[in-house]
Amino acid sequence: DSTKVVYAENVSGLDNAKDISNVVENSNSLKIENLNHFTVFVVTTDVAPLTGPVCIAEGASSGSDCYNSIPDAINAASNGDTINVKAGTYEISSTIVVNKGVSIVGVGMPKIINTSTPSHSVFNITASNITIRGFELTVLGSFATAGTEIANAIITIPSGLSLSNISINNNNIHASYPSGTLQKDMYARGITVDNNAVTSLSITNNTINNVRNGVIIRNVNTADVSNNTIFNTKGGIMHYTSSFADAANRTMSGNNWTAVHNEWDIVWNSATYGFPNYEESLLDVSSANNNAYVVDLRRNPETVVANLTNNRSHVFVINTGVDKVHQTSGNLNEPFATLQYAQSIVTPGGTIQLLSDVNVASRFNIDKALTLDGNSHSVYSTFTKNGVNNAAIAIAHDDVTIKNLTADGIGSTNLHGINIYVVKNILLDNVVSQNNDNAGIVVNGSIVTVNNVTTSNNTWGGINVDLGVGVTSEAKLTVLGTSHHSEFKAIWMDDVRKLVSVVDTAGQYDSIDNGFEKILYLKIGTPINLGWNVASKSLTPNETPLDLACSTGTVYTNENSVAQNWSSVSGLNVKYQREVTFPTGGISYFNAGSITNTPFATFGSSTGIEGLWKTRVRAYVDINSNNTLDSYEGRSQWSNSCNITFDKTAPVKSTGLGFSDKGSTEVKMCGAKTSSHVGAIIHWDASTDVNFDHYEYRSFNADG
Repeated sequence: DSTKVVYAENVSGLDNAKDISNVVENSNSLKIENLNHFTVFVVTTDVAPLTGPVCIAEGASSGSDCYNSIPDAINAASNGDTINVKAGTYEISSTIVVNKGVSIVGVGMPKIINTSTPSHSVFNITASNITIRGFELTVLGSFATAGTEIANAIITIPSGLSLSNISINNNNIHASYPSGTLQKDMYARGITVDNNAVTSLSITNNTINNVRNGVIIRNVNTADVSNNTIFNTKGGIMHYTSSFADAANRTMSGNNWTAVHNEWDIVWNSATYGFPNYEESLLDVSSANNNAYVVDLRRNPETVVANLTNNRSHVFVINTGVDKVHQTSGNLNEPFATLQYAQSIVTPGGTIQLLSDVNVASRFNIDKALTLDGNSHSVYSTFTKNGVNNAAIAIAHDDVTIKNLTADGIGSTNLHGINIYVVKNILLDNVVSQNNDNAGIVVNGSIVTVNNVTTSNNTWGGINVDLGVGVTSEAKLTVLGTSHHSEFKAIWMDDVRKLVSVVDTAGQYDSIDNGFEKILYLKIGTPINLGWNVASKSLTPNETPLDLACSTGTVYTNENSVAQNWSSVSGLNVKYQREVTFPTGGISYFNAGSITNTPFATFGSSTGIEGLWKTRVRAYVDINSNNTLDSYEGRSQWSNSCNITFDKTAPVKSTGLGFSDKGSTEVKMCGAKTSSHVGAIIHWDASTDVNFDHYEYRSFNADG
């Protein structure tokens, strides 16, 4: 509309030029067909400039380079123009209809508010090749309660237009509802695209919140909805589709939901053209969109929508919930009451999330692939063993993950915490099993990995890796991360001659076995033998610095009152045992309790036994708190040896005193004459006392 092609002899004749009719105009070019003129001119008509840095400004006068309203600028614009809107707040009382192929771009995130009552849309798009970018868009009041999804949307694209090349990006779209709390009575929508509206639509990098639905794409549209942040809605992205082919024209990736999430992040709305592949429509879509909560209501015509199961990627359980039969129940707003019902609804491979601690009056039997995320809550068992009803949680299907959960048997009788039976690819991640009368965890003919596992106060022990009666499949436990156990039998295998094994990847455990039963217990740190204090020099047995440090491994004393000292070892109920080897070669063991030194004591008797005393220390876990290292209790390696020689007897006097002249090997007896007035060498016989420390030599002048 803004160009024409004419013929003239020269530029001065353009006023009387003749139009050329055989012209084909494209978006960025002109094509002249059957040209039979030597000179042609392309003439553009004069329009108000719309491509400056700002074309809409508060208070600007209409008709100038900048307009004071977007409708005025649209009226003056031509297809392909860009309308730049200066930062500021623009109040409108009616919907802006975008009926030309223009780009409307906010500079500095201007805010547009529709102040009508009840509220109406901000933008209504009715042409192709439109971009809306860089705005905060909102409404002052509320939309009509009975309004439709298209009438109650902040941005709308009506039905039946078959538009193309529509881009809505980098906008902040919201209603005036309170932030931060999921609302149940919202009527506003963010963006609604009606039936048969667009063949190529991009909705990207927007933030949409505090509306009933973030984005609604109705039947027969091709759309890419990606990298948006949508939260605090009942349905973040909602698709209506007429066929599987229609659904295939919807692309979603990288969308984010913040910590608030939505009641459902993504909804495949009700349709009766057949059941979808839930792994694709739920799990793949969830994974591609930052763990989105996805529900799919598509089904066969004969299926009652309320009876749909396996159609939700995530479901939630709380102790005040309701096991409601409804196609979208189990969400954050309407959580279930029981784990067993939640399992019947969630899709295979989906996730059950706990929102509170829950009680189970019979075992929770996991019979499909899923993830149970406890969110740091507990499952309390409150029943007594009855046949196979023998654990708070039973895992009877491959590909199960339990994480961030405590299985607590404080209110049960004769139960295991978690019983895993003849399955594989099981992961227990940050799981605690405690206060169970039997085992904390049973790995029965199963392939299981635990990461950062904790077992505590389980009567039989922590984790049993075994093949039960009639079980022939391998039982293998792989331990990752850092484990914590209050039981000495942290992990045990009843019979290592069977197909059972434990892979201790971090080397956390030591073990003992009797040829068939093998017990693994957490390694205990090894103490360091530090040295000794003597009563004549130290007021207390553990005074520092020590009088006789064990830096060389052997020290000497002639005092018959000493105290041994060693370093402490961290752990639950750690005690210490000393090994003492007497000068005679005999060995005795002494339990030292939880302190890291002995009292001042004598060397074997009131008078002391002279000779070399060898000592070392080890730590152990005193499970039964009897201050005795029992055979079934875990213990550390022995410490370094810290030997001490007690010698209270004066050495025997040396004999055979003599000398040799300088440079001579002849030894002369005392009293003989020397020819050397300097440099004579003195000799004496070795002492017969083998434990003496050193010789002392004294010489006297001739005058005494």
